[in-house]
Amino acid sequence: MANFSAIHSVGASLATFLDRAFRSLPEGIRELHDCRFHVFSSNELAKLQDGDMEPTVGLYLYRITWNEHHRSTPVRADGTRQKAAVVLDLHYLITFWADSPLTEHILAAWVLHILETHAVLDTSVLSPEAGWNPGDMLQILPEDLAPEDMMRLWDALAPSYRLSLAYVVRPVAIEGVRQPVGRPVTASAFGFGEKERR
Repeated sequence: MANFSAIHSVGASLATFLDRAFRSLPEGIRELHDCRFHVFSSNELAKLQDGDMEPTVGLYLYRITWNEHHRSTPVRADGTRQKAAVVLDLHYLITFWADSPLTEHILAAWVLHILETHAVLDTSVLSPEAGWNPGDMLQILPEDLAPEDMMRLWDALAPSYRLSLAYVVRPVAIEGVRQPVGRPVTASAFGFGEKERR
């Protein structure tokens, strides 16, 4: 489990992972289709105008949902119970910003390939500020976003539609406050009244 920096750490780590993998490609591909990898905020996208950005592979967190398989509250070995552990799925759009269709298509094909062959983020990749545990491991899975949902999403954003891939990263567990596990408390009700006369 991680701390409250977990959500930001996932996006930043994914962008860093893709950037490092891209830098390891043969020199000819890198020079012809050089780009940056960037995590967009909603505010950045709202201000973005068509044609004012260098070639970029963008990551945009457009939705956060509860992970349906992790809703329990486990007891730790030290006798504390994890309270309000939040386990999430993070839904990303990976977008491609380039003037050349060749660059756009090659970058899309490369991202599809690299995320298919390296579909896990572990602590060797995850940034340390979130305090990940040594065994933490996140899956990167393609998400089947219907064309209508994709268009509706882009209609809500300021820039014109860009070629996009939908992915989900899960499970992202945010650590709650530890509470000691004690014996059950028995509640008693007391009443006041006159003593019975004998």
